[in-house]
Amino acid sequence: MTDEVVQSLACDHALDMGAFEWRNAQPFDACFEHAWERVAMFIERGWLRREGDMLLIENEGELLWRMIAASFRPLAVVA
Repeated sequence: MTDEVVQSLACDHALDMGAFEWRNAQPFDACFEHAWERVAMFIERGWLRREGDMLLIENEGELLWRMIAASFRPLAVVA
């Protein structure tokens, strides 16, 4: 599921969370609750915008798409 999110952000510079939920039969926010704290930083700086069920990378944030997409990857646990 994470790969689907990363691909959408890389190719479309957008993410349709409603379509994700339809394809995967799981709530997007529940699947990626760990990501919102990191994603908030990009939204606050105006590089990413949430509009309803869409996440849209703004022109100013296009060069940061990899960092935005990485926010949806689980954090590694180091023991």
